[in-house]
Amino acid sequence: MRLHELIAVQKDAILQRWMDRVRGTLAPSSLPQPELLDHLGDYLDELVEALRQAEGESAAATRSHESPVAQQHGHQRLVLGFDVPVLVHEYGVL
Repeated sequence: MRLHELIAVQKDAILQRWMDRVRGTLAPSSLPQPELLDHLGDYLDELVEALRQAEGESAAATRSHESPVAQQHGHQRLVLGFDVPVLVHEYGVL
């Protein structure tokens, strides 16, 4: 199974594990689940598509891809008061 297929099949489990790891640590436990997840499901969909398209391409060709979903998520987090190191760590957990 290719990575993009694994992420697509396990998307819900990935998001659940991510929530379990960040709730109460990176994100306030009072933050509602929809706000906590925000754009992350869409981000995983975007990642799956980028990985699917990148099959057979060089790593340098895939590095230039910018994610509008990630930008929206980052903006939402900053509006909620998350600082940049927490946002970076949040993506690291994902």
